[in-house]
Parts: sequence; structure tokens; C-alpha cells
Amino acid sequence: MGYTSATDMAEQVGAGSIGLDSALYWHLTTNCYPPLPVSMIAVAAEAIELASYEQWDDKISMPDDIMFRYRDEITVAEAVEAMHLEGFIATGEEYDYEEYDYEEDDWEEDDYEDCDEDL
Repeated sequence: MGYTSATDMAEQVGAGSIGLDSALYWHLTTNCYPPLPVSMIAVAAEAIELASYEQWDDKISMPDDIMFRYRDEITVAEAVEAMHLEGFIATGEEYDYEEYDYEEDDWEEDDYEDCDEDL
């Protein structure tokens, strides 16, 4: 449940198997506890879009019947955190981990020799 389920649902949206509104309906009413009101779907969709452009401080109007911390607006960052939308946000470049060309020379042992000192 949680993040993994949201990420799986977002992948289905990306594949065209389900619409974003349907995925958000499922996420807000089933994947979040306690369930969030269906009237928040539009807020969640807008937050996802703005977050994908890293517009974290932009404000989104709340539905008429809902307030967030006694305000009628919520920032994108607050919406993503409060509604657990991280799994729906496009992170830019996506990797196919099986095809990633890992070169051991990229990691030098000397880079990590001081790690134990901080523990």
C-alpha cells in the first residue's frame, strides 16, 4: 500500500490504462487513511501538474467546503505532502535499470573512507 501502490497507479495512468481522475479517486479514497474527500481530486491533479514543473510555492484554491489549516488555499508542496502524491509526480528522466550501464570506475573507495567516522 502507500507509495508503491500510488506509483503503480501512476504507471497505469502513463500507460493509458486508466485516467488520472480515476487513479486519484482510488488514491484519495482507498490509498489514503483516513480517506480524503472526492472534491480534492481537482486539487490533487493541479498539484501533480505544477509539481512536475517544480512550482512548489504556487497556490491552489481549495474546494468551497474544505479548508487547509484554516486557509482556502494550499501550496503545491503542502498538497503533495498532505495527499501523499509523490508517486504521481513525473521525476523527469526515467531509467530502465536493467539497461543502465553501471561502471565500477564511477565509484572510488576513497570517496567513502571517512563514512564510518560520522557514525
